[in-house]
Amino acid sequence: MEVGFFGGRLHIMLTKALILFVDIRGFTHWSSDADVHAHVVEFINGFEKLCDGFYTTHGVQTELHLGWGITRGDVWTRDHDHIHDFIGKNINEAARLCGMACPFGIAIDADDFRDLPVEVSAGFQRQSLEIDGFHTMINAWVTDEIAERINPADGNRGNPSVFVSGVCLRREQGILEVLDMKRHRHREFFPGLLEVSTGGQLTKDESFSDGVQRHFLHELAIEVDVDTRHFTTYQFSNREGELIPGVRHVCWHVAGQPQLVNYDEFHWMSRGKFQAQPDGDFLPGLKVDILPILDQVEN
Repeated sequence: MEVGFFGGRLHIMLTKALILFVDIRGFTHWSSDADVHAHVVEFINGFEKLCDGFYTTHGVQTELHLGWGITRGDVWTRDHDHIHDFIGKNINEAARLCGMACPFGIAIDADDFRDLPVEVSAGFQRQSLEIDGFHTMINAWVTDEIAERINPADGNRGNPSVFVSGVCLRREQGILEVLDMKRHRHREFFPGLLEVSTGGQLTKDESFSDGVQRHFLHELAIEVDVDTRHFTTYQFSNREGELIPGVRHVCWHVAGQPQLVNYDEFHWMSRGKFQAQPDGDFLPGLKVDILPILDQVEN
């Protein structure tokens, strides 16, 4: 079916199309090292050869791959002054499938292509994907490198809950001090006990350091630098009994006075005072976990 709208030199038409989105993975990193402008014609005309031999010919390490998203169906085409433009749900879906094919691989809408050719079907698995911007699951054929990163149970990429926290330190006249907070007496869990870690769950695509800094700003209104050299791991169970892993980083106080929302008071404790404080004043097991961190920093 075609529907045309004509006004001057503008022509809009609904038509059938095969939509392929292809993204070159690693191109940004590669272009930061290579003289792209000098070699762009070579790049376009010989992608596969470039990937295999560019290091030999030009001395630039190249590990580039392609990610593909493929759909077909109705699209709107717009021709104006010999410029072609396209719009439609299928185009958006192909772009999102291409994004799922990371770092490389092929994702094909399985409702558009109900059967794959026998000679290639062995390299694909059928899965339902949850894609940002779509209210329903997308049935897709995906290659193995994509399937291995997708959890078929929930139709999404494996994205387990990961928590981060930070221990805030400073040096005052050469003495190492750790920030501790007394939990509000009305808190549901462990009211009135001392804790030295602030943190919570990471958001999507958030680094450990960014997550720690965000939680310190949100919960205590202070700025910290994250020392990625010193950290420990921990775990706890949520209300449903699921085991949640976490990473606790050393942080250094940069600016701001701690604001008390979930706490009654705060103190800066020297290592000696921290070690002398009764274990029962802290969250269970916290003092034992933190002392090795302080030893790492001191040494």
